[in-house]
Amino acid sequence: MSDDIYIRLLGTVRAERGREPLDPGPGRQRAALAILASAPALPVPMNVIVGGVWGDEPPRHAEQSVYTYISGLRRVFEPDRGRRAPSRLLSGTAGGYVLNVKPCQVDALCFAERVDDARLSQRDGDDPRAVRLLDEALALWHGTALCGVAGPFAERERSRLELLRLTALEQRCESLLRLRRHQEITDDLRDLTQRHPLRERARELLMLALYQSGRQAEALEVYEEVRALLAEELALTPGEGLRRCHELVLRGDPAPGPRPLPDEAPPGGGVPHQLPRHLAGFVGRARELAELEARLAPADGTYAAPLVIVTGPPGVGKSTLAAQVAHLVRHRFPGGQLFVNCRGATPELPALSALDVLGRFLRGLGVRADAVPADLDEAAAMWRSLLYDRQVLVLLDDAAGLAQIRPLLSTPLGTALLVTSRENMNWGEDAHQLVLGRMTQEESAAMLAGLAGDARVRAGAQDTAELVRLCEGLPLALRIAGARLAGRPDWSVATMADRLGDERRRLHELVAGDLAVRASLAASYTALERSSRPVDRLAARTLALLGLLHVPEVTAEAAAALLDADPADADLALERLAGAHLIELARPGRYQLHDLVRLFAGELRPEDWKGPLTRALAY
Repeated sequence: MSDDIYIRLLGTVRAERGREPLDPGPGRQRAALAILASAPALPVPMNVIVGGVWGDEPPRHAEQSVYTYISGLRRVFEPDRGRRAPSRLLSGTAGGYVLNVKPCQVDALCFAERVDDARLSQRDGDDPRAVRLLDEALALWHGTALCGVAGPFAERERSRLELLRLTALEQRCESLLRLRRHQEITDDLRDLTQRHPLRERARELLMLALYQSGRQAEALEVYEEVRALLAEELALTPGEGLRRCHELVLRGDPAPGPRPLPDEAPPGGGVPHQLPRHLAGFVGRARELAELEARLAPADGTYAAPLVIVTGPPGVGKSTLAAQVAHLVRHRFPGGQLFVNCRGATPELPALSALDVLGRFLRGLGVRADAVPADLDEAAAMWRSLLYDRQVLVLLDDAAGLAQIRPLLSTPLGTALLVTSRENMNWGEDAHQLVLGRMTQEESAAMLAGLAGDARVRAGAQDTAELVRLCEGLPLALRIAGARLAGRPDWSVATMADRLGDERRRLHELVAGDLAVRASLAASYTALERSSRPVDRLAARTLALLGLLHVPEVTAEAAAALLDADPADADLALERLAGAHLIELARPGRYQLHDLVRLFAGELRPEDWKGPLTRALAY
């Protein structure tokens, strides 16, 4: 990582080293930089760069042009690097490139993180903090995003970032209205509605700001103006929020703040119902559902197990299964259902601390934000007191590890914790852990049929079996393959299987919208690579080096040769990878990588790969 580099996309695309400005070069070279900077520390395939710069019809020598841009960027960022020396900042991977910076070194990612944190602060009732975060986020803008850069990626990203900026401006006004600082935002909202006249939320906020200022007539004028505009431009009537605001002003009711966020704490400590939506088209997993249901809602009417853990590899469907079973058993928990995403495998956002998790749950149980203890032990004590004599189901999704949830574990009888994690969590006799495996052939085919159509799947039974094999029964991969088939009615199942049959392109093909097998695996790898624990970082390097080998199984001795390390240390690294479900214990002393993990590991090839490979071959 090069910690002194900072890349700006919220304005003219440029870069800095410390306080020294750097010129990223001509327009398409800047476009390539923007594409790489939007996925820091992650491999970006060549076809993604080419498509982002030129679109669906690139010139004949597009890839050669990309090589030229990469060379140009390396000269900009590493002017003193020798011609044959490897680049530390912009390294090549199998079929693509990685920009080795952290998300906090790219202004657009800093902006998105602050906006997201502000949203969470609003939900937690901390509007002063939300305003501060949004002010910091908006101050990062210096003009139109990706100014001066053309191409499909720049156009899409520009639109996305501008929409996020508008949302941030509205969020800021919402918090200021709740703080009764309406006079500060009236002019800003007038400007916003002039630039975006059909944006109903901005109009609603302007009406509330004017009404809170005692300017009832002006608030009604805003409504009449947008009503006429919507009718003329779109043949629509105002939405529910605007209509409600209009009625409030007409009646002269006391001016409220803006409408509450959907998952604010229930007023007066009411019963919370925070479970995420369950999947309507859920298929398979009958055995696993029955096992979890028996633990959370015993048939004999006794209390649920206090801790139920669902663990397994990336993309295996832990969160979906947990949400499904939570909805099945929620009737057994009349005290309510709480939910939090612990963000254990979200590279662009830090994992929540144990105190953060407790704070959100306490607010969900009706505790005012200013009454939540700042001390972890005090917060845990309040948590236990509030749950006494209540039956509450607590769903903690994507937990980073036991340390994150340990303060919640001493819950009173009747409360159950349902936890999903990529990490094994062996907590003792009171806990039940389900290691979620891959789907069976029948379950996988049923998932594909639900997405792509039963007739297509039945018509190509052999091709379906091959597609399931290539997806390795992994629900994420199957969902992506099914979604792509659904979007291409001219493709047969055989077409999709053929596209995945090329190992060099398999991970490139397993992408649909914001779903990607590569990104799911990268989240686990990045968590290990950035960990403060030496064994985690050794495990990350081990995975990258295992990608050099094309063998079905690996031993600690072979890994030791790759690492040039003691076999005991290599064995610890392999155990750590198995604990993170990136490899599996095939038999005593031997571990295996599934193909999708092996292909991902192959893209992680380190710059010093020749020495480790030579040692492994000699071994």
